[in-house]
Amino acid sequence: EGMFAAPKPAPAIGEHNKEILDALAARTPVAAKPPATAAGSKRYRPLEGLKVLELAWVVAGPAIGRPLADYGATVIRIETSLRLDTSRGMGPFPGGKMDFQRSALFDTYNTNKYGVTLDLSKTEARDVIRDLAKWADVFVESFTPGTLARWGLAPETLRAANPRLI
Repeated sequence: EGMFAAPKPAPAIGEHNKEILDALAARTPVAAKPPATAAGSKRYRPLEGLKVLELAWVVAGPAIGRPLADYGATVIRIETSLRLDTSRGMGPFPGGKMDFQRSALFDTYNTNKYGVTLDLSKTEARDVIRDLAKWADVFVESFTPGTLARWGLAPETLRAANPRLI
């Protein structure tokens, strides 16, 4: 015998319906809440009001911003026009045809975010980043060390203008 029950053959369709339905009928009902997407209900979004500036690419950085956006944070994702995000060129793609605007990988990690494309080689574009950093509560980046510093956008520089920036 031991600690495991001896195997039994699979039940026939409907064989245990009565005992299952009787057990369900005996349960005390739990008060039901409307589903989050039901008309007239308000979705629970615990991070609503949190403002996130994301300068990240491929998957690592965007994977941080995605759940923040899913739970209600306003995430503004900056993409440089100098170099397309690598994940845009990775599939799968609808119909199997590569299209930088229709990458399922890119879309998965950037759902629920606002997107802005800037030429970060331009001073004006970097000024936009500085303004957004003053607005933001959280700054997410995934560039090679030293890249943001070369652009004058190192986290400590942005924090000097916005001390509450995480």
